[in-house]
Amino acid sequence: MPPPSTASTPSMPPLMSPLALVGRTDSPTISSCTQSKSTKSTLGTPLSESQRGIAVAAYQQMDNSKKWRLASGRYVEDVMHNVLLTQPYEHPCQYCVLDVDDANWIDIFTLEERNEIRQLTPAIEYPPMPADMINFIINIPDTKDLATIYNHLEKTPLDFNTQKHLLWLKHTFQNAIDLIDQKYLPITNQQEEDIYTLVWKFIGDAFTTNGSNLTAKQQQLSSVFKAANNKKRKIAMNEPIERQKYALIPDMTIYHGSQAYAVLEAAKTQDDTKQLVETYKKCPELMVDIFNQVLQTHPTEQRNIKIYGCVLSKVTCCSLMLSNPFGYVKLVSHGKQLMHAEIQDAFKLDMAALLEHIWGFKLAIEAVVDAMTQSKYNNSPFKQK
Repeated sequence: MPPPSTASTPSMPPLMSPLALVGRTDSPTISSCTQSKSTKSTLGTPLSESQRGIAVAAYQQMDNSKKWRLASGRYVEDVMHNVLLTQPYEHPCQYCVLDVDDANWIDIFTLEERNEIRQLTPAIEYPPMPADMINFIINIPDTKDLATIYNHLEKTPLDFNTQKHLLWLKHTFQNAIDLIDQKYLPITNQQEEDIYTLVWKFIGDAFTTNGSNLTAKQQQLSSVFKAANNKKRKIAMNEPIERQKYALIPDMTIYHGSQAYAVLEAAKTQDDTKQLVETYKKCPELMVDIFNQVLQTHPTEQRNIKIYGCVLSKVTCCSLMLSNPFGYVKLVSHGKQLMHAEIQDAFKLDMAALLEHIWGFKLAIEAVVDAMTQSKYNNSPFKQK
């Protein structure tokens, strides 16, 4: 494979803060999960020289023959490495994480290169919802009269032992009706923790149905994030031991056993700095730590590992996926934005679309876990012949 192109390339300004909309009067509104967002402002966490050194060393160890070469002749990893040398703030490119929807890259990759990367970024595709769940939703009355819908659900008998997935649908619809009836929705000045517990609790509940092998835990620093954080430190010699960096703690983590496979972040606000940071910085950094842990356990599955994430902002839900289809680059994919119903108009349709999405999110995570488990069996010396 030829060496990286030395032809004239676009200027490479340092990546600025991962925060965007504060202090700018020309900033775009965040309105969808796929629209490019500017992440440049005077806010951000300064990148320490020790952190830069760790990240640069990782890039320097990359084998050119295994890097992702674009049609322009440039290697994606080399472009990101060059930016890292001077960037003043922490950014996911420290971990070779690339989100082409991050507007920082507009001045760094050419339009043709960005289009190539975007076309090769895997789309988020969830498994379909089972037929009995679809039929259950279809049978709910098509009306904006929430009392009619609630009473229909109340009169629908379900078996506790065999139909917990349908009970999940029933209870989630009824809870949403209660929130609207009690004027909790639309969201106004509610606390973030309350929103997560009352509005989005059904996501965690989805992982307790029908003997799922996954569990959802709230605000817990797992061994995955502790290990990833501690691995970057060194004991004292020429310099005193570094203080352990404050680890990011996800609002909810999805586990299989002790191994994390997905993260969720929630906020009471929308279209603001917090949503931007959680979508473009915090979630990708959490997800890449999980990716590296899974890869360590399943080294033959590098191209098959998919780590899922979800950003819940007020009543909107945006899905994320991190994968490594080419070279060393972990690509961030964005899914469509969905909304939790806030009013009675189109209530059934809004909730149906959201619940289908969340159930697919669960099935997608289970599919990754199953693939990793199968890989372990296939590569075991104790496998039956």
